[in-house]
Amino acid sequence: EAGGAAASAFVALLKRKYGTVVRAWRMRLDRQKLGRITKMELVRHCQDLGYEGSVTSLWDHYTGEKRSHVTLNDIDAKAASQVEIFASRVVWRHGTLDLAWKELDPRGADVVHFNAFSRFCTGLGEDLDANWLFRNLSMYEHSKFRDGTIVLSDLEWLGIPRKPLDEIDHWGWRVADAVVGFSGDHK
Repeated sequence: EAGGAAASAFVALLKRKYGTVVRAWRMRLDRQKLGRITKMELVRHCQDLGYEGSVTSLWDHYTGEKRSHVTLNDIDAKAASQVEIFASRVVWRHGTLDLAWKELDPRGADVVHFNAFSRFCTGLGEDLDANWLFRNLSMYEHSKFRDGTIVLSDLEWLGIPRKPLDEIDHWGWRVADAVVGFSGDHK
């Protein structure tokens, strides 16, 4: 119970400071883009963020004392799943991030607004929540200069291959490995 309360307080803090847990994960917790953080990193982030709860309870809640790292999935399983579904569908439909970006930004403006992103998501499946994805993927939503846009670097974080899979297959990658496993199952 203490761990659940600690986790709720931590998530509330992340949302207050970054708008969404996904943004907090990207901008603060997993800056190295490893898909996981250690206990020492969590302790440091909690201190820097001003988290006043028990970091030990938080860690135990997320890991069950059985793992040496925490993933986005541990902090927000629903968010991790939604991001992973989106990334997998982009790979399935387009094969590469570059080809997907050409559909998103056919004029080469280097920026995509919500309406274009929403149409793109509809093409990936009616069940995708374009509003939620846009809010979580855009690093600039709250910027007074770039309100409501997505740029290519917002999607690069997803780990979608930039080259066709057959070009990187010689490294022994599978489609599942080419997309960052936000659920923590990736190798």
